[in-house]
Amino acid sequence: MKHNTLEWVIFTLKSVVSALFFVFAFYGAMGLWLLTQQTTINQAALAGIWTQHTLAAVIGVSLR
Repeated sequence: MKHNTLEWVIFTLKSVVSALFFVFAFYGAMGLWLLTQQTTINQAALAGIWTQHTLAAVIGVSLR
């Protein structure tokens, strides 16, 4: 039973790290693209989007 629990914990951690990497990479790229397209960015809105999607990814992967 412990072996299965350890495998589950490792799998969950790998999934969370993968999801976070994808989210940060995607929104980091989006932020850089916005910087090239506009001279001013509403940083609060961008940070809000970033936080919301990061939390959604972590919760979604955790519940999987």
